[in-house]
Amino acid sequence: MQLKVTVQMPQKTLSEWLSLLEVNHPTEIELGLNRIARVAMKLGFSSSEIDKLANSNIKEENRLYGGDSSKIGVKHLVSPAKKIIMVGGTNGKGSCVAILDGILRAAGHKVGTYTSPHLIRYNERISINGCHATDAEISSAFEEIELARGPISLSYFEFSTLAALLIMASEKLDFAILEVGLGGRLDAINFMDPCMSIITSIALDHQDWLGHDLNGIGTEKAGIGRKGIPLIYGDMQPIQGVLDAADSLEAKLLINGQDFSFEQFGVLAPAFLPAASVACGLQAAVLLDPSLSSSLLEEALSLVRLDGRYQRLCVDGVSIILDVAHNPQASELLSKRLVHSAKGRIVAITGMMSDKDILGILEPMIPIVDTWYFCDIPGNSRASTARNAASIYNDHLQAGICKQMHRNHSKPGGSLDVGSEKIEVFERESSEKAIKEAISNAKPADTIVVFGSFAVVGSVLNWLKNIN
Repeated sequence: MQLKVTVQMPQKTLSEWLSLLEVNHPTEIELGLNRIARVAMKLGFSSSEIDKLANSNIKEENRLYGGDSSKIGVKHLVSPAKKIIMVGGTNGKGSCVAILDGILRAAGHKVGTYTSPHLIRYNERISINGCHATDAEISSAFEEIELARGPISLSYFEFSTLAALLIMASEKLDFAILEVGLGGRLDAINFMDPCMSIITSIALDHQDWLGHDLNGIGTEKAGIGRKGIPLIYGDMQPIQGVLDAADSLEAKLLINGQDFSFEQFGVLAPAFLPAASVACGLQAAVLLDPSLSSSLLEEALSLVRLDGRYQRLCVDGVSIILDVAHNPQASELLSKRLVHSAKGRIVAITGMMSDKDILGILEPMIPIVDTWYFCDIPGNSRASTARNAASIYNDHLQAGICKQMHRNHSKPGGSLDVGSEKIEVFERESSEKAIKEAISNAKPADTIVVFGSFAVVGSVLNWLKNIN
């Protein structure tokens, strides 16, 4: 039975709810399915993972803490949609979700998406047919979760996930596309039952949580696979950990370049999106709806827009590129794109999380950047300081590596002589101050690139939108 949520005036605003979650519940990464599945059952959701837990101590907890759905004002649900697709991977998850969402909606299906993190507004995380959830819808969902959870503590992301599922469940969706937050096997979305899972790529990231080698990370990410269910994988050189996990799970593994390829669809790919994500999205779409034509695929792809993914803007004649690259693999791709597109000096504005491989993110950009702005990210407890990131860069520079690497290759417009060029490094208390200064000092041929985290890209994007 589908739930129809009646949105009433919530007791708290969305802003108040988000502040409360940050104060009262863990904001750090907290993997595991037990907590969220227990609360999901109280909310009326059903899945194979919940059924497993129901055979343990959850029935007793429900008896003690209000598991009777009639008492907490919810009805039993089967799923947030007729079919669920899970999208995991290191890079390109958001792009793949956007592609699949765009194609399925173009074909006339009703689609919900859940992604994270957001760039500017929390509402970006939950969309129904391309429209973000309202403050009232999210706040009402939070109130419902708070009433149902009893003594069970939920993380910020777990609250977000359940809210997305509740909102989707009220919409009678054909498809719900759920993006993995971190990893896969123990990620909060993985208690649901997908009809298909996607892994866009595997690279080193979140090593403290997922492991320090690609095989270990691949094993964790492949945990969203299911027996007999398609598991679409984007790496053309597959990681053994993914192969082994898929085999263990008895998933139907489909590998990019072996079982499918972008070329077979006969369409043009958006240049700003990762090729593997495009291929995975196309393959998923035609499996979900075999009636899709090449012309529809082409049209849908041409309409895909995704903020912060090699997004090009222009302010006062200055070229600005926004990219949420926040790990070495994504940074390397960004660097290669800039080499082929930037003609003048490159000015980099960056702010990163302290748990990231900061040097690994910086290294691919070092040969091409002429001016650096390292920024604090106010209000973000996970963020590295500008001073720390600049110190990591300077330590690398003092080792003689940066200078040797800097502009050792040409790019369109000509190469620059290392000996005659001074690399400038600044520390700023916010990305907004950095972008103002960078635009003010920029020359017509310069390119300003903002990267390193969703937080810094989102703050710059918000500032740019407000000045226009």
